[in-house]
Amino acid sequence: MAHTKYTNPELLSVTDIVNNLIIRNETIASDEFWLSLFSLRRVLEYHIENIINNWVASEEISKNKYGSYGNIISWKGGDMFKTVFIEYLNMKGLYGNENYFGINSEIYLRLAFDKMKPSKLIEKREEFTKKVCQKLRIYDREILDKFSVNCYLGIVSGNTSSSRVFPRFEVNIHTEKEYPDLLDSCIKLVSDYYFSKNRLELNKVLYKDLNEVKYSFLRKNKNQIPEEFLKNIVEKLEIIAGSSKETLDDLVIGEVKVTRDSIENTLYQVFCDYIKLVEDGNYESFLDLLESTSSKKTIDRSKLIKYEVVECPCCNSLAELCLNK
Repeated sequence: MAHTKYTNPELLSVTDIVNNLIIRNETIASDEFWLSLFSLRRVLEYHIENIINNWVASEEISKNKYGSYGNIISWKGGDMFKTVFIEYLNMKGLYGNENYFGINSEIYLRLAFDKMKPSKLIEKREEFTKKVCQKLRIYDREILDKFSVNCYLGIVSGNTSSSRVFPRFEVNIHTEKEYPDLLDSCIKLVSDYYFSKNRLELNKVLYKDLNEVKYSFLRKNKNQIPEEFLKNIVEKLEIIAGSSKETLDDLVIGEVKVTRDSIENTLYQVFCDYIKLVEDGNYESFLDLLESTSSKKTIDRSKLIKYEVVECPCCNSLAELCLNK
């Protein structure tokens, strides 16, 4: 992935991307972006282990030492990450060349020795750096003192043989999933359901005179569900992910000790109920359920998606007509 013109990738911030989406009132895309990252974090350890093993093997074969190593990866929700990331890059003027691959770009995960020390989770990052150094047979104490192994998630056009002629764009992510294991089953359930349909696409317009491409979000009405669905789920995931170990271990409601298993089972069942109602198109009952379990007394129903089955005047075939575009 190295090239003299594009040696260093363009580094961006997950927080900046999400804040920008919210400012532009793209709150659904913001929640979709978060869910895609939650979905990645669930399988992050697997991908990182693969990178480390490939890194070790590559150094043994080549007899060279590398400061970073990455793999092309995929996961449930990866296309959503790519879609939101590309739109943001294009909006910032960083991704407008007509030769870029757009949604056909590859996603990669990269580990790298950096002098950029972490500002949070310092002990965990130090332990992770020691682990990588042990695998790579690096025993120089000076490296451990001056460097930290960081993790980057990025996109690049082309494949392994042609990607070196394109720039890379990355965001820095944690090397651990940073949420309790009890969320694994819930995140898998929601990710498998939500990302099973193409809910967000990129509309591409080519300005030939300028040799530029402009991307914008495009949604297919038939695959949309109330925005409260994902908003409510992501909020619940973030609350538990942000809770300390002590909070989860000592949680008591009334006089009843709440175990991690009971939290997992309850949350899983709630998400199953959400999915069942929206999949059946029973949106009114879904919002009733939200109102009964939310601190928010009333939920705006003005954007509730409503369809009517109509007959095409040309061919007499049946189709769904969205009544509230």
